[in-house]
Amino acid sequence: PLSPTTPNMGCGASAEVEKKGYVFRVRLLGGLNLYNNGFGIQAPFSLTEEGKMQGASDPYCVLECSGSKQRFESKVQVHTQNPVWNEEFYFNTTTKAPILTVTVKDKDVLSGDDVLGVAKINLHGLISRDAERTMWTTLEQKGALQGAKGEIGLAVVEGYRTHITAKSGTNVKPMDGFSGSSDCYMTLQVGQQPAQKTEVKGWTLNPVWNQTFTFFVPYGIKSQVAMILYDHDTVGVDQNMGWHYEYFDGKPAKEPRELKVELTGAPGNLEFTVADDEQLEGVQEAGAVTDAIKAAWPREIPTSCTFDCRVLGAYNLAASDHSYAADFATGVDSWGWHEFKEYEGTSDPFAVVTCEGVSHATRHINNTLEPVWNEKFRFVCKDRENGFIKVDVYDHDVVGNDGIGAVQIPLKAVKPGKRQEIWSFLDKGRGEVGIEVIQHHQLHVKVVKCDALPAKDMNGMCDPYIKLFLAGAEYKTRIVRNDRNPWFEEEFRFCVDDVSNQKLRLECWDSDFVLFRQNLSEDCMGLAEIDVENLVPGIPNEMTLPLTIAGRAEGTITVIITEEIPVPESALDELKKKGKEAYENAVRKLSEAKEMVTCLKMPDFDKKEEAEYEVADPKLAPRPRFGRINVDVVAARKLEGVRDPWHVGVSFPMQGKRYKTKDGFRGNNNDINESFEFNVPSRLTGALEFKVFESSHHPYTEWTDNCFANHRLLLQSLNNGDGTIRGSPSDDEWLSLSEGKGEVVVRVFEMFRFQIRVVSATEVSTEKQPYVALTFAGVARRTSHAPAVKTRDEKKQLIFRSDPKWDEQFTYFAREKGIVEFEVVADGAPIGKAQFDLNNVRRGVMHTEDVVLDKGGSLKIEVLEEEKMALLDRVIDAANNAKKLAEGLASEVADAVSGAAAGAASAVSGALGKLF
Repeated sequence: PLSPTTPNMGCGASAEVEKKGYVFRVRLLGGLNLYNNGFGIQAPFSLTEEGKMQGASDPYCVLECSGSKQRFESKVQVHTQNPVWNEEFYFNTTTKAPILTVTVKDKDVLSGDDVLGVAKINLHGLISRDAERTMWTTLEQKGALQGAKGEIGLAVVEGYRTHITAKSGTNVKPMDGFSGSSDCYMTLQVGQQPAQKTEVKGWTLNPVWNQTFTFFVPYGIKSQVAMILYDHDTVGVDQNMGWHYEYFDGKPAKEPRELKVELTGAPGNLEFTVADDEQLEGVQEAGAVTDAIKAAWPREIPTSCTFDCRVLGAYNLAASDHSYAADFATGVDSWGWHEFKEYEGTSDPFAVVTCEGVSHATRHINNTLEPVWNEKFRFVCKDRENGFIKVDVYDHDVVGNDGIGAVQIPLKAVKPGKRQEIWSFLDKGRGEVGIEVIQHHQLHVKVVKCDALPAKDMNGMCDPYIKLFLAGAEYKTRIVRNDRNPWFEEEFRFCVDDVSNQKLRLECWDSDFVLFRQNLSEDCMGLAEIDVENLVPGIPNEMTLPLTIAGRAEGTITVIITEEIPVPESALDELKKKGKEAYENAVRKLSEAKEMVTCLKMPDFDKKEEAEYEVADPKLAPRPRFGRINVDVVAARKLEGVRDPWHVGVSFPMQGKRYKTKDGFRGNNNDINESFEFNVPSRLTGALEFKVFESSHHPYTEWTDNCFANHRLLLQSLNNGDGTIRGSPSDDEWLSLSEGKGEVVVRVFEMFRFQIRVVSATEVSTEKQPYVALTFAGVARRTSHAPAVKTRDEKKQLIFRSDPKWDEQFTYFAREKGIVEFEVVADGAPIGKAQFDLNNVRRGVMHTEDVVLDKGGSLKIEVLEEEKMALLDRVIDAANNAKKLAEGLASEVADAVSGAAAGAASAVSGALGKLF
């Protein structure tokens, strides 16, 4: 045999490969959230209203490694900040503890390429023969790009050499009609490594080559070896004379082995010798893997995440707008009313949401302390572990905006893939602000291979590649030439805000003609769809699906789908310390689903040591921490010595609210019958203050001391200590005034609170941008305009989509249940009306309804009647306790069940459903 042929180990190799070095394979997966360096836009992670990146770069990677002179360059991915490469490179080094350097650059035609970031990874302890190690590391930048980080994904595994000797062929197919012989040569390819070919042996049906080629094979990974026989033609296209596919299992044999294989697609046989080579020469051994080295290892999944943040609204804001000039120096009464105005006041609030330097502002709403914004923004966060969402609330002014308050919400508190409502107190003044966060599902899809694809080309082969579609995103694999059993082993990531009713669509295409990286001619060879809604988080799902076209199967495709769970490191580490032994036992006993459910038992969260990994701020809650009470001032009795005119003042100091009744005359026994509303904490703390003022002698300027008489009513003492009554007046409370000067009769009751969400409409066709107006209990609100989306009908005619979506939420308070009126409006004209009776809603249970519009179509709504305030805190506390498990347990369960049998997966899925 001839001496081994040195393989081309990857694109851009610039040095001769050492023959006996330490071999490992690097798979360059892709990048996430790279710096935006396109078209002069120097703003990292800048998003349009649709959530798409503005501008882009043309990134490629340069890979270098210590102990080797090799240098590799990946392909250039055009106009993207989330490139997918899926390219393989083999390094041959002189050390078992190499340092890999990955430089990400932006390709420029007219100037030098810009460096987008650099990652240096110490691979000591990361390269293994047992399994491929996936890692995502943050890029570091310098100079003008400093702080604009992105992530790069790699996978490494140790490899070895294999020498394949193409010995000979016998009784191959004659291709020359005149001579009855062929001009034979053969190509060999292992994995993604470039194919190598033998010499051409002319005028023969029994060619003898005896040529040896060296390839690299990763340990423990199945690799496809394609052996294809061709007839060489001086004029025209070389004709395929048959093929054979062999598979190496990644386990090197100690002795050479002989292979005699039968060709597929044509007569004949081929003979090979395969010799695996694990010898090392001049390789430096690695030392022990210390804890410091382990601490610097990259994460196995990306740290970044994409999330949508909807700013719902705010309640009980502090007033920032005051006008002194209008009421000044107009008498005692004006002083009193002026203080009332100042204490109540108004604002023109708007909110600014910020995450890692990117900010979005809502519109401002005039003259309100309870704004409803319902505006959604999309963010890309680079560091979920330490990142946070900051919400600043301002009062809009013509010159300078006044700060009302702010809150920071850690991203650790956000559960992946779930719509989470979060309310928090502002850091100064008073009030609460609410947001709704949806962290996108991160689906990892690995396209492994296809088998038995149909022949599409004249040579009896095809040039397949796979297109992947999910939730508007599209990816495609590389083209594998002349292969009906292609081996792709390529990975892709999808960020999906909602996986409900979502399907991953896989299409297999045959490429015929490519110009400027575009397929100008292609044939669809089959497709398959996968329902991603019911995936168990954290568990790889490997499946082989038939590719069908026109109702018939045309080969199969094998993919692995995993829903990644980016839990915070702090929660995961703490959970691992406490539950390591239990989960190790679970791994050993996963054949019994009962053992798995036992491991998922919720711990006792009353114990401080069990709750140390709690990441939520104690100020955060899934619902606003307030309710609303109605105070009826019924009458005043036996007011001894009061001078006309007089009035009753009502206040709730904890929330800074004051009201006054109308003036009373003619004696000391008057019926008043006036109602006032107060926002109160859900725990019913604090007290109501009732004061009787002589209007001409006791102005509001001395509210506390200067009054005729007063009474302080503790909320917890209402109805003989039973608290408030929901939706109906309580018993009359006869309040004895100070110094025995009389009594004030009041009734206090809790108002109903409803969360009404307008989700979407169906069969409502309009070219305009419709909105929905809601009216209940005399309060009118409206959604934003839903964009009119164009699509095509079955006849390919352009139409406007008839299912506008809003997904906006509103809070209503009411003394009693009643009818909510909905009106869908487009271009100022109603296109549908509907009503819904809130008496159909069960307290504490989400009610979903499709209400029928009077002009056709329907409106989907979700209504929740909140629990009584006495129960609301229990709900909030229970939700916070559940959050402790949700933050970290899912990933730990994923580790525990990764090797489980399919029978245990259903039990785990049910248990996870209860947790989330």
